[in-house]
Amino acid sequence: MKELLQKIESARRSVQGGQVDVELDALLGQLTDQTGRVMREHEGMAEELLGLYEQLGAVFEIARKLPQVRDENEVVQLLRNTVEESFSRHLVGVVWPKDDAEFDFRLEWWPKCDPRQCEWLNSLLRDSVAEASILVRDVPKTECLAGLIQVMTAPVACGSDLVCILVIGRNDAALELRASDMSLLEILCTFSGDLIANIRLHHQLRQISVDLVLSLVCAIDQKDPYTSGHSMRVGHYAKSLGQELGQNAEELQMLEWSALLHDVGKIGIRDDVLKKAGKLTEEEFNHIKEHPVRSFEVVSRVPQLRAALDGIRHHHERYDGKGYPDGLKGEGIPLQARVIQVADIFDALTSSRSYRKAFDWQKALSIIAEESGTVVDPHLGAVFTKMIRRRFENDPQAWEAMTRYGQSSGGGAADAETAGATSTDGGASDAAASSGAGASTAAGASAATGAGGEQTGS
Repeated sequence: MKELLQKIESARRSVQGGQVDVELDALLGQLTDQTGRVMREHEGMAEELLGLYEQLGAVFEIARKLPQVRDENEVVQLLRNTVEESFSRHLVGVVWPKDDAEFDFRLEWWPKCDPRQCEWLNSLLRDSVAEASILVRDVPKTECLAGLIQVMTAPVACGSDLVCILVIGRNDAALELRASDMSLLEILCTFSGDLIANIRLHHQLRQISVDLVLSLVCAIDQKDPYTSGHSMRVGHYAKSLGQELGQNAEELQMLEWSALLHDVGKIGIRDDVLKKAGKLTEEEFNHIKEHPVRSFEVVSRVPQLRAALDGIRHHHERYDGKGYPDGLKGEGIPLQARVIQVADIFDALTSSRSYRKAFDWQKALSIIAEESGTVVDPHLGAVFTKMIRRRFENDPQAWEAMTRYGQSSGGGAADAETAGATSTDGGASDAAASSGAGASTAAGASAATGAGGEQTGS
């Protein structure tokens, strides 16, 4: 280009000197050609830069909404919404794989003809999956596809597992699908696949945590099978009461885990005290009162369970300040502990002990009412009473199932479902219901029938 400009300058001087350079027109023609080439290159660069900008914008939009995403379906929906924004003139849908190597069509915009009978699209989807790549194909004129002239398919995979296939349809109103569109879709699908992989890993790690919690609960159950299932039922009652109070998902999970582990420190309590059928001596009573702090010390070593420690340490505090280990009073007792306390007392009263038979749920509620304001939080006691009456008053079968829930000998998932005790968020209750794992409580701490005396050994 520089050389061409020098030749033009030389020709201009020749013309100014009165000499007519016959090559001037040719040089000007070359200049025009090269200028046009440069302009076309710049246009291509501009288009490429615009495509990169769209890619970055789309990825940024997904990243911005990541805190709202909690499961795989939400990732796919976020991907679809983002693609619909980027391909606003095109038709966007999601196809889900089925076990029989076919596909579950969810394309609202697809032609009215049964899409399962559209072998052309099925073939395109199979090819896209087999090649693990984005494919763009023109729709054959022989296919009656309601004006669609081009289709792009993009598989979303998590490792070797196919999650879904994104399908983009183009009609006459939309721009032709380009290589830059394929590049954008590849970035979005890869990013989404990585997000799903992270979600699955998180769920696996969370399940490991749940299994470890249940292992601790089972260890306590082995200490005293007589009260098998106590911690599981306390976990259910506490979580249900938390739901009545409007707690969020994270608070409910920590509440449930706190309730499940509230007695884990009893693994350090002597068997002769833990299983004693008669009245405890003062020394024995002081020994068993150590279990909340022992439980606290065990669980405090797990950083992920720090939010569950309040309920573990303080579930034996009393509303009047006469509880242990710290003598907290009223609303100075953490809410998590006050919730677990009500659940703990109720299950202790409705469970058989070596020194007495179980009370029915109506009698247990009446005892809690008598102790409201002294042992239990009066507001929580009232909310809990209302919840239990609503659940069991007209359903004896549900109550019978609840008494078996969490026991290591029977009372598994079926009882949990009958009693309404299965967790709805895939938390510890789900795993417990399927495993039948239970926990233990001291069987003979006190022969008292009041809520305060009963909870001493629960």
